[in-house]
Amino acid sequence: MIKLYWPFRRSLNITAKFSLLTGISVALAAAAVEFMLFRGSAHILFEQAESHLTTEANIASMILVEEIDNLSSDAVFLSNLHAVLAVLADTSTDAPQGRQSSHDKAHLVDLLVNFARSKPNYNKVRVIGVKNGGEEVLAIERHEDAVYRMPDYELQNKRHRTFYQQSLKLGAGDVYLSDITLNREYGDVIQPYTPVMRASSPVYIDGELYGLIVISMAFKPIFHRIIASSPDHSSMYLTNTEGDILVNPDGSLNFAFEFDEQSVITERVPKALWINETTVTNGVQHFEINHETWLLQMVRAKFDPRHQDRFMGVFLLASEQAMLDKTIGLLNRNLVYLALLVMTCMFIVGVWTRRLLSPLQDVIKASDALVHGDTTISLPLDRRDEIGELARAFDSTRIQLKKKEFAVLQSQAKAVLSAKKAALGDLASGMAHEINSPIQAIKLSAERLIRKLEKGALDSRDLVSLNKVVTSVNRISGIINSLSKISRNSHNENFQSCPVADFIMDAAELVEEKYRVNGIDFSIKYHDGSDAAAIECQRLHLSQVIVNLLNNACDAVKQLDEKWIRIQVNQTERQVIIRVMDSGPGIPADIQKRIFEPMYTTKDIGKGTGLGLSISKTIIHGHGGVLSIDDHCPNTCFILTLNKEHKHGQDGTCC
Repeated sequence: MIKLYWPFRRSLNITAKFSLLTGISVALAAAAVEFMLFRGSAHILFEQAESHLTTEANIASMILVEEIDNLSSDAVFLSNLHAVLAVLADTSTDAPQGRQSSHDKAHLVDLLVNFARSKPNYNKVRVIGVKNGGEEVLAIERHEDAVYRMPDYELQNKRHRTFYQQSLKLGAGDVYLSDITLNREYGDVIQPYTPVMRASSPVYIDGELYGLIVISMAFKPIFHRIIASSPDHSSMYLTNTEGDILVNPDGSLNFAFEFDEQSVITERVPKALWINETTVTNGVQHFEINHETWLLQMVRAKFDPRHQDRFMGVFLLASEQAMLDKTIGLLNRNLVYLALLVMTCMFIVGVWTRRLLSPLQDVIKASDALVHGDTTISLPLDRRDEIGELARAFDSTRIQLKKKEFAVLQSQAKAVLSAKKAALGDLASGMAHEINSPIQAIKLSAERLIRKLEKGALDSRDLVSLNKVVTSVNRISGIINSLSKISRNSHNENFQSCPVADFIMDAAELVEEKYRVNGIDFSIKYHDGSDAAAIECQRLHLSQVIVNLLNNACDAVKQLDEKWIRIQVNQTERQVIIRVMDSGPGIPADIQKRIFEPMYTTKDIGKGTGLGLSISKTIIHGHGGVLSIDDHCPNTCFILTLNKEHKHGQDGTCC
């Protein structure tokens, strides 16, 4: 099995790996899709092009039919208005004329003006009388955005117009729809050229024809919308039923037949396709002109329910070569889009992964802080995903560690008390000798003074005896005071400034008699002015450490021929260094590795608990210092390195 080597796999973080993996996956998927598109492009893309032509032609047809249907409905609606009926009733020759007639007409004008304003494609609404011989009763006209009533002097007689003659044949509710032609007044085409269709609906009163409602609808905006929405690389043509071109793409042939110019669709499309009804039902047709293949989609938009043979022709023409060029360009564009998609996906996944892993960074920070004893780092405990579960589990572990730490501290405190008791028991015999001597001196002096007092023979020489008594009492008091200090429970002792010589002397006074009895030469030397140096510390804790080291030294050398123990004190600008040395041969390397472990001891059974050095190291660590062994000293030497200033926040409650 060949194992691939990636030189960057170790240098990338998780976010980069996720982004790169996503990019590769998307790129492979995109390449596969693009490959399949290229393989089936000839067939698939032609089908898509043909389907698109069919869809757009049908949409154009539906737009035309819908607009004309709405026009027809509006004409019928207006023909049934009460105001229209009232105004046309007044056009009868035997109808009385008066104030009521003027009121009805003014009311109708308001209705028609508001109606025309709501229909932006309606450029004229007419009310034409039949009883008055085809005269316009009133007309509402649109000029750009303004809608107004035409003055009476501009009203015309329409009895000779085709829409008027045809509308007289209609029943109630029917609509006559004219062809779409350019708008004319008095027989002349009005500029700008406006293609319009007129919808005329008769108005009957009690079964008798009184007039007509005629709406002229401008088709220029509708044509423009249809042409603008036609597919790229295609040409849209609209024709009337006879095949005259109403609209072409560049507008050069629009309504050319109105000016007696030749502009029929058969100049662009083979006549056989134009007249054949199956051209509409068979979908896209293919034909050749000048050795070029074209695609044709024709739809007949039948707009007149009364005459099914009337329609508007919708033609979409597209060059086959142009469609192929468009397809190739689309595929090339797809490649660019796919590349952008890959980069976008990589970016999104990178951002998402970064946000996903951000809470995990909080857990990592809390873990690092916990190593240094800081349990205040907040965790994403409110998340409901796997990271939230991890955070809650870690927080639970952190709480349990705090409880266990507290339990360990309590155990250490108990161990310190046990070690103190063991040390005090060891010191008791030496102190008994030290205290017994001054007590005997006090007793002898007191007995001699009593005898002389009974004889009345006291003199000035007896003051010497009294001074000896006082000195002996002070000696006993000092010993007891040192013992009480070193044995006191110092768990809650605060950090205070203390001269180095003071806590060293507290320990030295407790071992002097023991050293004297065992014949050990003991000395304390201060260098660099360290006898005046002071540090911020827990005095009793450090005294306990010194006592423990001095007791261990005593146990190590008391059986040797050469017995001495030295304390040397040096200082720097920021630290005090205390060396406790003895005449022993040093500590073997294998023992040095374990000597500070709890319960580890080299003493005989019953003579050591194995807690002294472990607790001592914990105390020194709590002071921000270091307890170590001097490997370069030929004898046994322990080094205490203590900072003069205690750093705020350092945990000093070590025992």
